[in-house]
Amino acid sequence: MEREELLQEVQTVIEGEGKNLSPSISEETINAELDDELENINDDDDDETKQIIYRHIAKRLMRIDGNIHSNVSREVKDFKAKYASKNPKPTTKPTQEDGNESEELKILRSLTKRMDDIEQSRADKAKADAKNAAVESVKKGLRSLFKEAKVEVNEYIYRQTLRDLEVPEVEDGRGVDTEGLIKKMERAYYRNLKEAGLDKKDTAKPHAGNRGGSGGGQPSKLDLAFRKHHPDWAKK
Repeated sequence: MEREELLQEVQTVIEGEGKNLSPSISEETINAELDDELENINDDDDDETKQIIYRHIAKRLMRIDGNIHSNVSREVKDFKAKYASKNPKPTTKPTQEDGNESEELKILRSLTKRMDDIEQSRADKAKADAKNAAVESVKKGLRSLFKEAKVEVNEYIYRQTLRDLEVPEVEDGRGVDTEGLIKKMERAYYRNLKEAGLDKKDTAKPHAGNRGGSGGGQPSKLDLAFRKHHPDWAKK
């Protein structure tokens, strides 16, 4: 097994627990841990044995990551306390443009920025994961809605409708209103179906033209209808 393959398996375990490694743990540290364990993995090991090893590596990496994050936080806190006690608050606030920052203040600024970057990275990852989860939830919910209503779905219209799905930004701690999005997409689907002239029992799928005939490659009537009402779709 190669290191990259092992890393992929370990990341799958970590993500399966709803977690992720922060930028505070270096690539060198991760590679060293993987290389140490590669010797313990044999190609003829069964899946259960391999999964035990993957979980062991994942727990160790998450523990290292957590310790690094904790140490950096403690260093920043201790440094702020020591710096405040040794350097009373000046009457005029120094700026970076002064060019006379103390070495201690430069270190503090660097540590603070590192902590901010780590927190921002985690927040961005959580936001992206929440958006992807909302999109998948809407897709499944819309499918389930049509299935329960015994509606024959036109796959082409369905896909084109979902292209317009936009997940709104939400405030921290609030979830996405997936039920509202499902209803919105349902209305959009029937509206698009009507615009294409397929709002009755006719749910024929579009085609790229007559196969083998002189009209090959010509857009279908359905394609033309969509280009008329949604000219931007042709560009997607």
